[in-house]
Amino acid sequence: MRINPDICNNGLLRKATRRVTQFYDVRIASSGLKSTQLVILMHIDFLGEPTPKTLAARMSMDLSALGHSLKLLERDGLIEMLADLEDGRARRVRLAGKGMERFAQAMALWHSAQIDLEKAAGKQNIDQLHALLGVLVSDDFERALREIETDAAAPR
Repeated sequence: MRINPDICNNGLLRKATRRVTQFYDVRIASSGLKSTQLVILMHIDFLGEPTPKTLAARMSMDLSALGHSLKLLERDGLIEMLADLEDGRARRVRLAGKGMERFAQAMALWHSAQIDLEKAAGKQNIDQLHALLGVLVSDDFERALREIETDAAAPR
């Protein structure tokens, strides 16, 4: 039985993500950052000095995968890992001086890319995309998927 892969929700999302990621990577390349790195820096900047656990949860990432990315950003001098002043066992992440400079440069390029992507896709389509993606990353959607997985695993 042959099935057209273009009906697969996961496949289409991955294909769209690759295309958009490539677009942003090209547009912000002169900053020396990849779009995946910029998104991490955006979250760090937005959250202040988050713990890696908080950052991973906010980004819907596995903590160990995020940890690998953070080590590379730290190695490149873009972020700093600090002891948490309230909990000595915890660590916090913040943009380093070099990271703030690169972040500012990349954000100017990102802003231009945002505008151009909206022009290419159309504002109404981007608004609809944001609404749908908001559903897909919501806690309610995650709970609904877990309920379906639990029901599917139950003996019949």
